[in-house]
Amino acid sequence: MTTTTQNTGNAARWLVLALFALTMLLGGWSYQRWLNGLLAQKAATKDTAVFTYENEDSDDLVRMVATISNIDPLKGDMTVRLETSAEGKLVAEDGSLAQEVRILVNSVNGKAEYAFKKGESIGPIEYTTSLDGGTFQYPNDRYKAYLEVFVTNPTWRDPHHSKDAAPDESLAVPIDVEGYTTAGGFTVSKAALTEVFDKGVAEFDEGEFRTVLQMERTAPVKLFARFILTLQWLLAISGLSVVLRVVIGGRKCELALFTWLTAMLFALPPMRNAMVGVPSIGIYVDFLGFLCAEGLVACSLAALVLTWHLRKAT
Repeated sequence: MTTTTQNTGNAARWLVLALFALTMLLGGWSYQRWLNGLLAQKAATKDTAVFTYENEDSDDLVRMVATISNIDPLKGDMTVRLETSAEGKLVAEDGSLAQEVRILVNSVNGKAEYAFKKGESIGPIEYTTSLDGGTFQYPNDRYKAYLEVFVTNPTWRDPHHSKDAAPDESLAVPIDVEGYTTAGGFTVSKAALTEVFDKGVAEFDEGEFRTVLQMERTAPVKLFARFILTLQWLLAISGLSVVLRVVIGGRKCELALFTWLTAMLFALPPMRNAMVGVPSIGIYVDFLGFLCAEGLVACSLAALVLTWHLRKAT
């Protein structure tokens, strides 16, 4: 009878080991395929513009490359870098500007108008615009922002006008635009123009460019957040199950359990903060996992302390 029971136990252990090995192999294979697909997607989209407009009507234009370099939902800001270069009749023989060019952007922090004088070199511009959206739905939060750029050539009838004199006329300068993103942790795509601007407003016009962008967390960020959420629940449930065996099942109330649960209580907050770009405490994912797990561990520890006081020593 003992031999049969031992053989059955050995078979069960080998079966569990085989299932575990098979699960690990399938999980590793699936993860590798997902990782290869992610690398292929990144390689395919690295040089793909988020938005583009090629001006074919004029060679005398300002060429722009807009790069979204940073997205900060906590501040509600998006940083844009405009790399500009003039072409055609706008450029003199020495490479400097043949006429003044002004660039107006929808900046919410700092300068909104940049003036490049005749004889100067047109240079890059970096500015900050606002994000529309909330962080409560992290990691499924979405945001919207828009870019608006105007390029003009101001002229004065009086050649000796004062420095602060308003131009008598501002002519639109044709532009050519390409947009890219290097902001980590976010996927950026174009959205409908009518979500911000009035119906009938053109995306591109002579000397004008505007577009609406939509941003959401990348798949790895979402996956890692869900992974941390699962770990939080597993730790909380494991602690609760052990305490239930002690309180209800009559297992010995060992002092090492107090250390384990106390360490778990203080280990959950750093684990929660390890999520990529996670906002401060109070978002949806906290009510779904972190706060519940922290509460379960705290209640388990309190129940263990109470049991230790009430149970007679053996």
